[in-house]
Amino acid sequence: MLLGNEALPDFCELGLGVIDFPPFIDGLNEIGYAGWLTVEIDHSPYSALRSLKYAIIWIIRIYDRMDL
Repeated sequence: MLLGNEALPDFCELGLGVIDFPPFIDGLNEIGYAGWLTVEIDHSPYSALRSLKYAIIWIIRIYDRMDL
């Protein structure tokens, strides 16, 4: 778990960085956006499989916030 004061790599897995994504999701819901969202990991200190695992866990956690 990150505390918010750590030095982070240029790219990190969803939910491990400093961006607060839920307000973006809320904004998309407010304007009725129903298109695709994509997830991209460019470079990470973790293996590709571990990065994918973190992304999947984050997406599952935030999925309930989405108005689908």
